[in-house]
Amino acid sequence: MNEDGTDSAPVRDVIIVGTGVAGLSAAVYTARADLETLEHTVEEALEVSP
Repeated sequence: MNEDGTDSAPVRDVIIVGTGVAGLSAAVYTARADLETLEHTVEEALEVSP
């Protein structure tokens, strides 16, 4: 349950999937723009919960 009492997932402005130069650059620019960002590696993004 979230702080506001809802069961929904938090809303993000940007989701970055991947690492390396492109992923790090994207993270820097989204941080500079003060955007809500979620960063995942490809392995984490493809992981399936039981």
